[in-house]
Amino acid sequence: MAKWKQTLDLTEEMEKFQEDEDAESFGKHASGRIVEFIETNQSWTDRNDITIALEDIADNLSCADDIAEVDYLLADLYDLADNARIWVKTF
Repeated sequence: MAKWKQTLDLTEEMEKFQEDEDAESFGKHASGRIVEFIETNQSWTDRNDITIALEDIADNLSCADDIAEVDYLLADLYDLADNARIWVKTF
């Protein structure tokens, strides 16, 4: 199995969510982390043709207001990350 090429750290957001279970807050903060990841790794995300997909997930997370929507978007993020060899760190 190939090694992870990048890491997207959502540990703080996940810990906060486990404390307060506020899906809307989690979505906004996770969105910010994804945008930060894109900005930090722009040339890499562009080369791997995932920038737009990551931006779409971040945009949708920023306005998600229930746990079902957040779960759906996280599933999309995990699938995209797995294909691009990005470790989504949540603990």
